[in-house]
Amino acid sequence: MGKTVFIIPGSGQRPDMPHYFQIGELFEKQGITPAYININWRMRQSIEDCAEEAEGHIRKVLEERPHDDLYFFGFSIGAMVAHILSAHYEAKAQVLCSMSPFFKEDIEYLPFHTRLISSFIIYPGSERPKYPNPFAYKLMDTYWLIGDREGKYLNQKIITQRQNLYPEAQLLVIQNARHDISGKDYMQAIADIISRLGSNS
Repeated sequence: MGKTVFIIPGSGQRPDMPHYFQIGELFEKQGITPAYININWRMRQSIEDCAEEAEGHIRKVLEERPHDDLYFFGFSIGAMVAHILSAHYEAKAQVLCSMSPFFKEDIEYLPFHTRLISSFIIYPGSERPKYPNPFAYKLMDTYWLIGDREGKYLNQKIITQRQNLYPEAQLLVIQNARHDISGKDYMQAIADIISRLGSNS
């Protein structure tokens, strides 16, 4: 049985960007084969649409590797998609980097301008998805990564809410990191987590 990680970039990003290849190489060193998920990002696209498109790619990979242990990695909107799909596929672990606060339960904690933009321009959907059932993640290793300079975009109320929903998840706050997965400190934190996944498997 092999191991596969699905790497899902953030909104507007592509899996062929250098830092995603670097992340894939880190997984490969731990014996986990990367599968890069390319979402055709569009305006006024719901999270469900993104997840459905990603799932189409995932099914194709699983046709060739039906018995692999699965891992999910995502950044920003991609982390939302990874979080939703990891439960569907009973993943061994998920690494969620700066996951966007656009689940239904997040909205009341967003600054007004962010709430407005997310409601009418970014991924509106007919109704925002709720956080997936916490019981689906009881046997899954979950790592939440956030930068300490993400600002109001990921505020303490949202962080606390996620910790209450998923108390088994491990939260890592990265010093001097913004909402930018390619930063040096952010990439080092990712490398540390991936190394930990390798030692746990």
